[in-house]
Amino acid sequence: MAGVIMGKLVEKRKLSPDTVLVTVELEKQLVFVPGQFGIVSFGGHEKEGRAYSFCSLPGSKRVEFCVKMYPGGRFSSLLASAGEGAGMEVKGPFGLFKLGDFSGDVVLVGGGTGIAPLRSMAQFLVRQGGMRKVWVFYRFKTPEDFLFREEWMELQEKHKNVAVVPSVSSPDAKWVGET
Repeated sequence: MAGVIMGKLVEKRKLSPDTVLVTVELEKQLVFVPGQFGIVSFGGHEKEGRAYSFCSLPGSKRVEFCVKMYPGGRFSSLLASAGEGAGMEVKGPFGLFKLGDFSGDVVLVGGGTGIAPLRSMAQFLVRQGGMRKVWVFYRFKTPEDFLFREEWMELQEKHKNVAVVPSVSSPDAKWVGET
């Protein structure tokens, strides 16, 4: 059942020129399933709240969201000016996008910030163990928009059953890979 949990902003980490990873420390653990989302807002600004997929694993008081920053956007403006410790609220979880109950290989496909729920799902699958193949097909605009690049490459190197296939729509001269 969806509820509202109070928390505070503990980190904003730049992932690309216009995307940040937001980490919120909640007062209590929020139970969600990889793939679900929450409505994130700052205390007193519920109207400016926005829906973001959880991109962290469940089971912690800390939750992470991948947020694309829009110039002049209501939530983006609040987030840009918010400092560490700012009061936040997370309402949820919501959504039916989640892994099914099956034992076969898994194919995850996403683009841009749509990689957020897939990050949570892939980490969950790796944590479960087993040798089923996990394919992650990820499309983004430019090489600098490859969110969580190092993390995806490390996951693939450590777990031979994980294959990450990045694809860029506007490659630069240094890009080697799918287009």
